Amino acid sequence: GTQEQWFEVAFEQFRQDVRNMRRFQPVPIKGSYDRISFPGIVSSETEDGHSVSEIGEVGYFFSSSQKMLCRAKHAYRELRYKRLTDVCHPVVIGVDRVQLSFYRYDKDTGQSGWSSSWEREDVPPLAVKLELGYQDPSTRRMMTQSLIVHVPLAKTYEEDEKDEGTRS
Repeated sequence: GTQEQWFEVAFEQFRQDVRNMRRFQPVPIKGSYDRISFPGIVSSETEDGHSVSEIGEVGYFFSSSQKMLCRAKHAYRELRYKRLTDVCHPVVIGVDRVQLSFYRYDKDTGQSGWSSSWEREDVPPLAVKLELGYQDPSTRRMMTQSLIVHVPLAKTYEEDEKDEGTRS
């Protein structure tokens, strides 16, 4: 397929993972311009060879040396000795540029906007934007495609904060 078709497959995987983000305090939500990680449900294998679903870390990162967007997942029990970038499951190859952005709303100031990093480890962004770029071999121009995924879990956090405010 064309690079655009491969990007669509990558976007669908990314969309599913972000929309399935979970709450789990020991696994932080972290993001920068070229990577994101968050709590999610992952499949892993037990010592006796059975597959189980459990909470863990799901993430994406850009490998510039391999020119690919990678996906990684680790069970919670593995996190003390594994880093996000230890394993790369290629999502799409032939990528020259990855840009992640995180949409935030500050209820204290009433300001909102996109940021190139996410530091609030216990609270998800309202949305995540993934932009992928590649150099078209025939025209030598940089071509980009982007996807914005609204984070359903963020709405849950907002509702919880409203509920806490009405209880006080």
